[in-house]
Amino acid sequence: RAEDVTVWHLASDGTMTEIPCAYDPVTKLATFKVTHLSHYVVGVADMKPWVNPFTDVTEKDWFYSAVEFSNRNGLFAGTGTDTFSPNSPMTRAMLWTVLGRLDGQSLSGSGVYDAARNWAMEAGITDGTDPSGNITREQMVAILWRYAGSPKVTGDLSKFPDAGNVANYATDAIAWAVENNIIAGTNGSLMPRDKAARAQVAAILQRF
Repeated sequence: RAEDVTVWHLASDGTMTEIPCAYDPVTKLATFKVTHLSHYVVGVADMKPWVNPFTDVTEKDWFYSAVEFSNRNGLFAGTGTDTFSPNSPMTRAMLWTVLGRLDGQSLSGSGVYDAARNWAMEAGITDGTDPSGNITREQMVAILWRYAGSPKVTGDLSKFPDAGNVANYATDAIAWAVENNIIAGTNGSLMPRDKAARAQVAAILQRF
């Protein structure tokens, strides 16, 4: 079935991360967007039902599919043996780790945050300061925008009543995220300086 055609990014360590794609059964072409040239696999997904390991995530939650996506692809580790802590704040080190895994880096075990920090600094997406500090929504999007290659932006944020609260360094990043439906705002506002929760980050990465 056309809807079963799937694309994965194949990392050097053999791990694969699913990438959204569109398959045309007439031309038999799969179309997908990437952030960098690498190895990709096109095939048919043999998807087994996801067994939710988290007691604090249910199918009724708005972020359920995002948590499933991040867990299936090994991006997020739980905060305990059976907890995800969706409403807990995300630290800068956590975000570097998740993005590193998305990039195909092998990040786990003791010293994972130091390794993630080194990778993020080498990738030019952060200066590596305050790894244990809680990250704001605008900081998170700015790092994601840099990871995407700092693409040019054509839109603006004028439709949001709190657009003036966005820091200058994050304006293009948030405009890019809005333009590409990576963020949509909350109750019509961007709330750029609010702390980013783990569930919010999972959802943003799924859209990205």
